[in-house]
Amino acid sequence: MVQRFTLFVLVISQIQLLSAQDAEFIEITQGAGYAQEVYYLLETQEAVSVAGDAWDIAFSGGFSAGIWLNETSDASGATLGLYRLSSGYSYQDTLSPEMAAERLYNAHSGYGEGAFAQVADPADPFDFGWGSYNPANHIVGNGPAYLVQKRDSSWIKFRIHELASGAFSFSYADLDGTNETIDTVDTRMYADRSLIHYSLKTREVITEIPVNYDLVFTRYFTPLDDGQGGTLDYLVTGVLQGPGIEVAEVATQDPGQREFQAGTDTFATNLDVIGYDWKSFDLSTFSYRIENDVVYFVKDREDKLWKLQFVDFEGSSTGVSIFSQTEAGIVSNTADRKLATAIRVNTFPNPVVDQVTVQWQAENSLSGQATWHLISASGKLLQQGILTISGQAAGSLQIPLGDLPGGMYFFQIRAGQGVLTKALQKNY
Repeated sequence: MVQRFTLFVLVISQIQLLSAQDAEFIEITQGAGYAQEVYYLLETQEAVSVAGDAWDIAFSGGFSAGIWLNETSDASGATLGLYRLSSGYSYQDTLSPEMAAERLYNAHSGYGEGAFAQVADPADPFDFGWGSYNPANHIVGNGPAYLVQKRDSSWIKFRIHELASGAFSFSYADLDGTNETIDTVDTRMYADRSLIHYSLKTREVITEIPVNYDLVFTRYFTPLDDGQGGTLDYLVTGVLQGPGIEVAEVATQDPGQREFQAGTDTFATNLDVIGYDWKSFDLSTFSYRIENDVVYFVKDREDKLWKLQFVDFEGSSTGVSIFSQTEAGIVSNTADRKLATAIRVNTFPNPVVDQVTVQWQAENSLSGQATWHLISASGKLLQQGILTISGQAAGSLQIPLGDLPGGMYFFQIRAGQGVLTKALQKNY
């Protein structure tokens, strides 16, 4: 349930920081021990709570071929573990937990970079980790097996057989091959969903997760400094962006009055821009301290802008987070759609051998910020960056392709909902 607050319920120090008259204060509750995920839509302030263990893996719909792992914990605090299988073993073998190599975690660059992709060869644009793309038949398959430690500490083996015509086929079984389930998730049946969530326990797609949401209040693993010069993957409680959502994080001494600055504030598409570090635990008071000099500008799928600032976090006893939410206008919409379609782009040489040069120039003195993406024919994001468009000034960039195999690639410019795509042919 979402709870709303008026400004007078806050302590004086928070009133000074959050003086915007139109700010609403939203309470999100994950429950004791963070047992629930909460899917939140900014426009309607609707929050949908789902048990942390309601689903296990999520398949990407549409153009992407990513598979995402549910890293949040259940009511007991247990998490799902995905492991690379030691070399020399396959799904057909009788396996054991001792054959598990390193544990795999989701990357936060996007939902296409889930834990299952972390075994991929980064130099091979056709390798998704869980399978390889065959340009002859457009099927992704022939991938490795994985070991999965379930939340009850038992083990199973798991393998994706293929992705063909939008349908993921997969199987999982006990380590000796008994109790096998063979199933298919056809993403075309869920065309309105960017992610299709699946439960290994119930053997079905979980539909109580809403189709549209902007933020997910959840738990996830992230690498942290271990204090000895290395990193440790640690389970944190925080906020991840939903598919297609962009966020600009802004440090400011006057969060109540700070407005979005188009020429200064940069949106990012990685999923943990808000993340977990808007709070920290104070050992002297045994309570959480909120970073009161940070605001987040969230751009939703309709290019509407929302300003968020966190004001309280109660910890594992209740799982309550409280933040202010202010409507901050439209940041792109018509302007960015025009920008994307008004950019003249030239790529050469095409076909490409080692490096392609991209030149661009906006018409009609339009200015703004766009992102560029290099995508393989199978939909895998290979490279990305930011383009700053300034009037009719021309710009250029060079993208090395020498290490990529021959075939078709796509260069895209995205601004808001506007997209411009150029096909690139790379020779062998």
